[in-house]
Amino acid sequence: MSLDDMRHRFLNWRFYKDLSGGPISDLGAHQIDIFNWFFGTAPTSVMASGGRNFFKTREHFDNVMCVFEYDTPAGGARAFYQVLTTTSAGGGYYESFMGSEGTINISERSAYTNIYREAGSKRSWDPMVSRGYLKKSADGGPASGGSDAIASYESAAPEAYALPGSLNKPPHQPHLENFFNAILGKEKLNCDARHALESEAPIYWVNPAAENRETITFTKDHLHI
Repeated sequence: MSLDDMRHRFLNWRFYKDLSGGPISDLGAHQIDIFNWFFGTAPTSVMASGGRNFFKTREHFDNVMCVFEYDTPAGGARAFYQVLTTTSAGGGYYESFMGSEGTINISERSAYTNIYREAGSKRSWDPMVSRGYLKKSADGGPASGGSDAIASYESAAPEAYALPGSLNKPPHQPHLENFFNAILGKEKLNCDARHALESEAPIYWVNPAAENRETITFTKDHLHI
């Protein structure tokens, strides 16, 4: 499919058929914003898979999984994002950053925010605990088996930590306060039009990538007006 054909389908999806691109575009822009902030650049490509497996009569996919590729000064990186149906909240919502020293899950809800130190890490996190940046959680390693347990070998459970404190307002209230204060001239927008476009543009190519089962390599035409 040519770029012009894809852009035409994109316009149909975005403007003519529906003001929404489905769950992946409504929700995914927030994660793209986080990805771009973390990597300091825009994605270079996207591949995706999706389906209408629960709400079968709807136009847009009700579940989508996608992978964005990034070129960073430290090398290539990939960011995975998924949107499932609204029929289950068991997985929660958070961004997970995985590195050689540990993993951090960040969410607007403190219940989903946790930090895990890799067992093989050579750095002590005690100084961050003593300074109040981290809070040590109770060890949650697997229970040991009895004498009749089948021999198995698994990775050591990572140490769990938490971030002290939590958001003292409903999750979306700070965004609304910033928007209203910007209208009143009291603040600048945390997310202006240019920033919003950089977060929104990549996510609208997920549906075409999933529909056509192909990887879309981004050019300036994909990410700019």
